Amino acid sequence: MAVDQQALNAAIEESAAGDAEFAAILRERLSKNDASAVAFVGGFMRNRDYTAKTQALASDKQKYDQQLSAYQ
Repeated sequence: MAVDQQALNAAIEESAAGDAEFAAILRERLSKNDASAVAFVGGFMRNRDYTAKTQALASDKQKYDQQLSAYQ
């Protein structure tokens, strides 16, 4: 299965957090193994989705708590 190169590059850049040497190592290793690249991007996307959902849930709870306080 081929990996989306744009998603792979975005995942590498964010994972490396500005460390150019680490980003280069990730690019080299992941370019040689498509299965590893797919797993890396998949894990990265799952983590991103989990974080977004958790933040949305926290925001909804905060709004609910504010509405409850206003009602009381």
